[in-house]
Amino acid sequence: MQVLAIGTKSPNPVLSKDGAYIHIAPANGHLVIDVSHQLTDPISSEIKDFRKGRFSIGWLPVATATGSFPLIVVQLGTLVLEMPYCLGLENPAVRDEIVETLSKVSQLNDKEAWPVHLELIDRADRVTRGLRMVGVSPAFWQSLAQPIIDSANVTRRDHEASLARFFDDHPSEHFVRAKLQQMPSCHRYSTVVPACRRCPGNRRPLTGDVS
Repeated sequence: MQVLAIGTKSPNPVLSKDGAYIHIAPANGHLVIDVSHQLTDPISSEIKDFRKGRFSIGWLPVATATGSFPLIVVQLGTLVLEMPYCLGLENPAVRDEIVETLSKVSQLNDKEAWPVHLELIDRADRVTRGLRMVGVSPAFWQSLAQPIIDSANVTRRDHEASLARFFDDHPSEHFVRAKLQQMPSCHRYSTVVPACRRCPGNRRPLTGDVS
């Protein structure tokens, strides 16, 4: 079991550039959601927003030639963190288990929801600078379940090409921020459980390239 603590070196993979990724794993009938946000020498205001900034989460659809996948967006205070998630990039065994778990998402309620675990890593020294765990509305996962399932047929090539095209078309994070605020189809939710100690924002999310 990996133990995370502020001020110690993180055991998690470190990206080759500043960015973020989301990892979703099945575990005993529920999903474990880990977010890693990585900045080189984060300043105090970024660390403060990560740890205590108001949390919102939403998603936007990214179309590809073989389907679509969600771009998951987390906002913490002034920080905006954008992370693509594509089930088609998972290995088949994990993919099937995630689909099975998501098929029961309607059973989630405010007392039994899937939290998001967030870690801020300083890429300069691989040290954890912030940890946060946030309870997320069951309605968010219920809105996201089918888009994740639908991404199972998206190929890596289509995923990478469509993601690059999306950011070329929308080079400013203000586009995503505005979409989350204005468009009902983005499924924007705030927390339903007070945050405890255990999160993010930079543009151009990375889908791999870790060290």
